[in-house]
This record gives sequence, structure tokens and C-alpha cells, in this order.
Amino acid sequence: MENGKEVLRVENLHVFIDEDVILEDINFVVHEGDFVAILGPNGAGKSVLLRAILGLLPYKGKVILSPETVIGYVPQRFAPEHDLPLSAEEWLKLSGVNQSIIEETLNKVGFPLTSLYQPIGILSQGQLQRLMLAFALLRKPTLLFVDEPLAAVDAIGSEAISQLLSRLSKEEGIAVIFVSHDLILVNRAASHVVCLNRVQVCFGNTREALNEKTLKELFGPEQTIHQHIH
Repeated sequence: MENGKEVLRVENLHVFIDEDVILEDINFVVHEGDFVAILGPNGAGKSVLLRAILGLLPYKGKVILSPETVIGYVPQRFAPEHDLPLSAEEWLKLSGVNQSIIEETLNKVGFPLTSLYQPIGILSQGQLQRLMLAFALLRKPTLLFVDEPLAAVDAIGSEAISQLLSRLSKEEGIAVIFVSHDLILVNRAASHVVCLNRVQVCFGNTREALNEKTLKELFGPEQTIHQHIH
């Protein structure tokens, strides 16, 4: 949905923590149906950008959301106490939706219904990631933020979740913004990319934006770049 309705505009965004400049002069636009990666090495400010847009960190500049935007958010890690006496079903019901919608959403994200009544503290990281994604989708978001969606998921689960996020953007028109340092994933899956290394290195169509110059600024010497690509 290249020409879909604009859902988010970021203009001249600067983020400071104490007196340190973490991000400087960030500018990009997201439309409905876009699948946008925030790409950069560790320490580049990717998660900081996400939290600033969500209003969790102070910033200077503009974050403009369309009036009808509904936000969903999946954090990088969710680590409940092992003995927390709360089942996955009970946690999802906190959203206020009925059982049929819960089960439909769990099927969509590939969460096994056999685990629905288990305490969330004993679920695997992959199951927790899917559960968090289901919880976010229950709000029927038009803009979904996902921070390092594959950080704690095995290879098979990673492929399934990346395909799911791509399908949500293509088929349901949800604008998805995900944080990643995985160039292979971004190059394969994202329609657009915002490249960060404390400053904005690029923004645009993924195939066009991820050129040799951009990758060198993000990941260093040329031999490292080829390792990422191949």
C-alpha cells in the first residue's frame, strides 16, 4: 500500500537522555500497509526511537499521528515471574474481548490453544512473543510497533512471525514498525527502512535505501557489509 493513508509522520526528532544526544534529526513518514524496519547496529538508538514515538521518552521535534490511529505495542521482552498465578487466557481476557475473538487471534499468530490455560510464567520465549502479539492485535491496531520481534525465537518461529507481520501489513492494512539489527530479515521482509546510527542514515524503499554507502555507515568496513548481505 505504497500510496495508502498517512498514519505517522516524524519531523526533526531529537532525543536526549540527561545531557547526551541519543538521536538527532530523525524524519520519516509511515502509511497504512507499510512494513517498516528500524535498522541499525547495537546502541544505534532503535528502541529509543520507538519509545520516543510512543511517548515513553521526552523528545524535541514532532510526532504526528492521524486522528483515527490505534496503536499496538509488543515490547522486546516480557518476562513474567515463573510462579505468577495467571494463565494466558486470564491475561488475554484483561483486554475485555470475548473468548471467540481471543481464540481467533491466537490462531492467527500461531499460539497453541493447548497452552491457553497454562500460567504465563512457564511459557517459552517464543510462546510469550506470540502471546504479546495476540494481546496487541486484540485492540485492532492500525499502527503496530514491535521491538526486536525475533530476539528470543528459534529459526522456525522467526520465519513464521516475520511472515505473519508481513501478512498483517499487506492483507489487513496495518502499518507495522519493527526494530531489528538483522539485515537479512529487513532486506527480505520490510517494504521500507529507517537506518539509524544515532543519526538518520537513510529512509525509503528497502531495496533502494540499503545501498553500499548506507550499509558502510551502519555496519562498518566493506568486508563486514558483504558478510551481512551474503
